[in-house]
Amino acid sequence: MAQAGQTEKATPQRLKKAREEGRFVSSRELLSSLEFLAAVYVITHYGPGWFLRLRGRTSHWIEVAFAAPELTLNQFTVLGRDLIVFDLGPVWVAGLGLVAVALATQMATTQFGFATGNLAPQLSRLSPASRLKDYPAQAMRQLGQALVVLLLAGFALYALAIDSYPVILSWGRGGVASGFRGISLAAGDLLQKGAVVFAVLGLIDLVRAFRRYHHDLMMSKQEIKEEMKDAEGSPEVKRKLRRLQREHSRRRMMADVERATAIITNPTHYAVAIFFDLDTMAAPKVVGKGKNYLARRIRERATAKGIPIVENPPLARALYQSVAIGQEIPAHLYKAVAEILAYIYRLMGGRLPR
Repeated sequence: MAQAGQTEKATPQRLKKAREEGRFVSSRELLSSLEFLAAVYVITHYGPGWFLRLRGRTSHWIEVAFAAPELTLNQFTVLGRDLIVFDLGPVWVAGLGLVAVALATQMATTQFGFATGNLAPQLSRLSPASRLKDYPAQAMRQLGQALVVLLLAGFALYALAIDSYPVILSWGRGGVASGFRGISLAAGDLLQKGAVVFAVLGLIDLVRAFRRYHHDLMMSKQEIKEEMKDAEGSPEVKRKLRRLQREHSRRRMMADVERATAIITNPTHYAVAIFFDLDTMAAPKVVGKGKNYLARRIRERATAKGIPIVENPPLARALYQSVAIGQEIPAHLYKAVAEILAYIYRLMGGRLPR
């Protein structure tokens, strides 16, 4: 039941949780009406033929009973087999068909929902307090439905009696078979119309159940915020994770700076560490970069490890802004970087620092 303040539609996460708890859109009236519709279809289409076969079988039993002085065990077995297989067989098939209709309807309305948790016993269901609270509303709703059904049934009977009044009077002038056939046709017509009416009422109840289901699952804005927080994680935890990730990548970058070939600086605002190996690499790549405080740490680490530091403000800014850590330098910066590497090569006596 939706409470005060619950004005928002249920989120997909709330709907999923409700299905896991065994709460589905379900309509007993629709299920009953479709079962009734299927039963009426079977009775009106296959009932007359089955009744004729059963009447013939009964006549055969009577003939056998009067023709034979005593039924043998073999004759009794044959009669029992014929009764179960040939006479009652269609009844079993029709019963299985009705069960299949009920299962298909239930699975369709619940969208193939099945929750094993509902199979476990719950003592709260035995408490009458929870049921007594909703009993007045349920009783009034069921009373209203019963009155509607009674009115519709009375109207259908009245319409049938008015339309078939001459035919009904003629039943008494015919034989038993003729009268029974007329009654069967009239009853079948009434059942078919009633089944259609019940099916319409069942569809209406399904719409009401759908609206009631989503109304009961409505959420407040605070509940939606809490759900989003649980799904995405709290901002404090996310900030802490980002800080740890930055520290980890920064420590790894400082380790890579220690094997850099050169440090290109701004000289104080930017510092970019590049690495190049003549034997294995086609172009130099950036192994570390920093700004302000981090740039100072890179210069301090380079000084401690004896890595050459070259001041070239335009190149330092260009590398910092256009090249990510771990990427090779772009082609338009080859010349500027090559000049620095050549300068270091001459400075260090024909070799590059490793």
